[in-house]
Amino acid sequence: DFALWVEPIDEAIHTVTAANLDSLLDDVIVISYPIIKTVDVDYRVQGRVDRFDADENGLVVLTVQWVVVDSKDEPVIAPQRQRYEAKALNRDSPDAVANAMNEALEAFSRDVAASLKPVRLQAG
Repeated sequence: DFALWVEPIDEAIHTVTAANLDSLLDDVIVISYPIIKTVDVDYRVQGRVDRFDADENGLVVLTVQWVVVDSKDEPVIAPQRQRYEAKALNRDSPDAVANAMNEALEAFSRDVAASLKPVRLQAG
């Protein structure tokens, strides 16, 4: 209750996920939200986080709905709803909980990156 994030959690989710995707997708330029309308993009990941928290035992749960759309807003990957879990090594440590939250975001990022590989192969 007394631990504060450096930035608002919704901004942190965008920042961390974009950085993860940028490192996972070598030949792609990842632009983080909010995107500038004048920038042409080939694909956009859209989504909604339904749950992202840690319980009293240090179990982090991330539940997210997401889809990848092309430049015409047509889905190129079917909408997904996924749940990720990670366990904090020390439930009383804000650092350990933050690390578990990062693990959940990394798992989500790996799934998004993996789903984009076949799409990129078809386009390329």
